[in-house]
Amino acid sequence: MINNIREEFHKVHFDYCAFAQLDFNSNTFISHSLKKVEKEIADAPHIFYDLASITKPLTLSVHYLKDTKSFTPDDVLLLNHRGGLPSWGRISHSNWRNVILGYKIYEAPVLYSDYSALRLMLELSPKFKKNFQEECASYWAPDVYFWKDLPAKSESPITGYRQGEAISGVVHDDNAFVIDEFCSHAGLFSTIKALSETLLSLGKKWNLLKALGEAEKKDKAKNRYILGFDRVTDLEKTLAGKGASIHTFGHLGFTGTSFWIDLEKSKGTILLTNGVRGHWYARDQLNGFRRKVGEILWKSI
Repeated sequence: MINNIREEFHKVHFDYCAFAQLDFNSNTFISHSLKKVEKEIADAPHIFYDLASITKPLTLSVHYLKDTKSFTPDDVLLLNHRGGLPSWGRISHSNWRNVILGYKIYEAPVLYSDYSALRLMLELSPKFKKNFQEECASYWAPDVYFWKDLPAKSESPITGYRQGEAISGVVHDDNAFVIDEFCSHAGLFSTIKALSETLLSLGKKWNLLKALGEAEKKDKAKNRYILGFDRVTDLEKTLAGKGASIHTFGHLGFTGTSFWIDLEKSKGTILLTNGVRGHWYARDQLNGFRRKVGEILWKSI
C-alpha cells in the first residue's frame, strides 16, 4: 500500500501528503505522513495540515451528535446546506455577522454554502454555556488546533500566497482569514494522527456511524448532505475512490483534504495534502490523486 501511494505522490505537483485507514470496530488506525525533499520522499509525522472545510463537520456536525434536540428545523436546513443562503461571497471583519444574520432561512435545494456554516454557528452559539470554540474543542484529539492557536514552530505545508507571502501555518481561506477569529466553515489544522483519533472518538463516544445510518434511512429524498456530511452518490466517479460503498459519508476540504467513512465496512480513510499550492484552480490532478489513493486504501482494508 505505502509504496503504491508513494508512486502516485511522485506524479503530483504538491509536496505534502498524509493518509490513514480507520477501523471503527477495533477503534484503531494506521497512518503515514510524507513530504518531498528534492527528489526523495521522507516521513513527516508531525505535519499540521490546513483542513479547510473539514472544519465544518468538526465544528457543526459534532454538536448535532451530542444534542440533536437543540437543533431547530432551520438549523438542520443550514447544517445540510438547504437553508437558501448564498454559497460564498466577500465579507468584512467589522460587518460579517450582520451580513450573515441578514439572510432569511427557508427550505431550498442543496447549495453547498460557507455562509450556511457561519449562520449555523451564530444560531448555535447562544445555546452553549462555554464559547463556541471551547465547545468544539471538547470533541477533538490533541493536535487539532484553530489556526491562530498553532504551537510556535509547527511545520505546515505552503498552500499558496497572500500579498506576496507564503501561506504556511495560516488559514488559506480568505474569509476565515478576514474574520480573524474562530469560525465554523474553515480554519482548523491537524496532524493525520489527531484527525484519525478525532474521527474514531466520534464513532465510539458519539455513535457517529449509527447516527449517519439512521439519518440515511429517514432521508427518502436522497439529499446530498446528511448531518452535514457529504455522501457518495456515484460509485464510479466518487472522490472517495473505487471500493467505497454507496453508504459512505465524509467531507472534502479545498486545500486537498478529505475523509470518508463506509458504514457497510465500519472503516474509513483520510487524505491530507497541500494540493492547492501553485495550482489552486486546477483540480484535475488533485482529484485524480484523491480517487487513486482512495482506491488503494479501500483495496488494502
